[in-house]
Amino acid sequence: MKYGIYLSLLVIGVMAGCKDDPEEKTCCALPAVEAHIGNGHAYAPNVFTPNADGINDIWSVFTDDSIVLIQSMEVTDKDGKVVFSALNVFPNTPETWWNGRFNGQLVEGVYEYTIEVRAANGIAGQMFGEVCNHPCEQGDTPIPGNGCQFPIQNDAGHYNGNFATLESSDCFE
Repeated sequence: MKYGIYLSLLVIGVMAGCKDDPEEKTCCALPAVEAHIGNGHAYAPNVFTPNADGINDIWSVFTDDSIVLIQSMEVTDKDGKVVFSALNVFPNTPETWWNGRFNGQLVEGVYEYTIEVRAANGIAGQMFGEVCNHPCEQGDTPIPGNGCQFPIQNDAGHYNGNFATLESSDCFE
C-alpha cells in the first residue's frame, strides 16, 4: 500500500483498516489525505457509507476554489480493476462523486485511488491512498469509528473534525 502526494503532503492521522473479517473491522486505520497543491488544497476522506441514507453516501476528492481541474481520478479494487474513473472534470461536481458501486453492485471493502489535480497557478499534483467503502446497513454490528474522516467533514478542501459525522451509533461506536 502506498499513501501520499507528489509535491507537498500533509497526512492527517494514521488509522487501522476496513478488513474482510467482521470481528476485526475497524475501517478507519487508513490515512485520509490532505494536500497542498500549488496555491490550492484538497481532501480525500478515508471512509464513506453508501447506504442511501443521504449521509456520507458518496466519496470524492474535495477541494478549495484554487484547484481548478481534476485531470484524472481512478479508484481500483483489491485486484486492480478500475471501479470508478473521471477525466478532465471540474472539482466538487457530480462527475467526481463515486457512489461505491461497480456494475451496479455495492461491494464493501478497501479501494485504492489515484487523483491528479491542477491548481489555478498551473501546478499539478497527484494524490494517492485508500478509502474504505462501508455501507453500514441496518442490523450490522457497530464498528470502531476512531480515526474516521468522512466526506461530510469537508470544509473547502480541508478536513474539519468539528463537523459532526452524522453517522448513526448503530454503524460506528
